[in-house]
Amino acid sequence: AEPLSEQTAARFAAQCQGCENPACVRDCPYGVDIPGILRRMEAENWIGARRELRRYSPAEPLCCQGCPADEYCQLHCYRRRFTEKSVRIADLLSWVDQAA
Repeated sequence: AEPLSEQTAARFAAQCQGCENPACVRDCPYGVDIPGILRRMEAENWIGARRELRRYSPAEPLCCQGCPADEYCQLHCYRRRFTEKSVRIADLLSWVDQAA
């Protein structure tokens, strides 16, 4: 997997399809607004993305520390229907939490 930087994170975040009823949110045990965070990342609004992520867990990011994303948000990512790969949700959320 390509390492994440400001340029690559924005590009990978742009792979989100912006689903009307996103399965990633439905399947997230914490109900994190993943498309909202990824939209902010696509726009290179790192601080806004981190702020939105931290709304769900102010002390410690739940989706970045040990959450099995392949069993939750990434498992039913709409993008898998046509590329066989989901958006790198866990990597992106973990990166923005550390980078911002």
